[in-house]
Amino acid sequence: MMRIIFAIALLLAGSVMAKPIPVILDTDVGNDIDDTFAIALLIRNPAFDVKLITTTDGMQEYRTKLVAKELTIAGRTDIPIGIGAGPTPGQGNIAPWVRDFRLRDYKGTVCPDGVDALIKCVKKSKQPMTVIAIGPLQTLAEALRRDPSIAHHARLVAMQGSVFKGYGGSPKPFPEWNVKLDVRAAQRVLSADWQSVTITPTDTCALPEITLDQPRLEKLRASPDKLDQAILQAHAIWGGKSDFQTTSLMYDTVAIFLADPSAPDLVNYKTVRIKVTDDAMTIPAADGREMRVAVSWKNVEGFRDYLLNGLLPGRSP
Repeated sequence: MMRIIFAIALLLAGSVMAKPIPVILDTDVGNDIDDTFAIALLIRNPAFDVKLITTTDGMQEYRTKLVAKELTIAGRTDIPIGIGAGPTPGQGNIAPWVRDFRLRDYKGTVCPDGVDALIKCVKKSKQPMTVIAIGPLQTLAEALRRDPSIAHHARLVAMQGSVFKGYGGSPKPFPEWNVKLDVRAAQRVLSADWQSVTITPTDTCALPEITLDQPRLEKLRASPDKLDQAILQAHAIWGGKSDFQTTSLMYDTVAIFLADPSAPDLVNYKTVRIKVTDDAMTIPAADGREMRVAVSWKNVEGFRDYLLNGLLPGRSP
């Protein structure tokens, strides 16, 4: 019995003492609201050492302000922000949330060339970098165009594609948004020579359960934490109603979960060679890039608990 107790103690000590992994997040925050929640989930998790957050898919000032405001509220201005690539102009419907926020007041570093910042961040890391991509892939594609070798130093975890199932578990895959918005960028990034590639396609991130339901949402609403209240306020602005009973689909939070080395075993993976076609489909193909694909859930309710607990302050996912 004592040996068993000692072994358990060693395992627990090892998990507590494990070093956080270096991470870069690439996000199109400001379109859907899930990126805002994904950022909070990421920066609250002690398993991650967030080295850089880059924007993608244009709307550069708008997206950068959203990231900067969220990091400011969270007290995480130690994290640099890189202004990324993409031609999309203007701003999205969370703009009122940052109307009075001035980017020059961000206490941290804002890198005007986020692509260059990403390349340097990957190459100077002493450990393999984990790059989490939760938007269209223009910024990562440009980084790989400038320096293809960065893929050799990093692992990619991404919310991309529709492999075996579509929205809501539909048996018909489709051209998923992050891929179809810039197919050439997706082809470059998803075929690159990363150390490994893990994706959550719509098969696992576009199910009705990938939300905070009303009981869990009420627990988040009861939190006195400034960041929790801020992301709820942003959700209300984004959706046009403050009395929403469940959150929107939290697609991108699944990518954070897949990147988390301390996450519980809740998902089924399948190793598949995936090819991005010219019509933006992500299909299994012999000449595709080998990836670990999250194809289904073992315990989706466990993921909803993971999401809630990861958003609450002082709680580990």
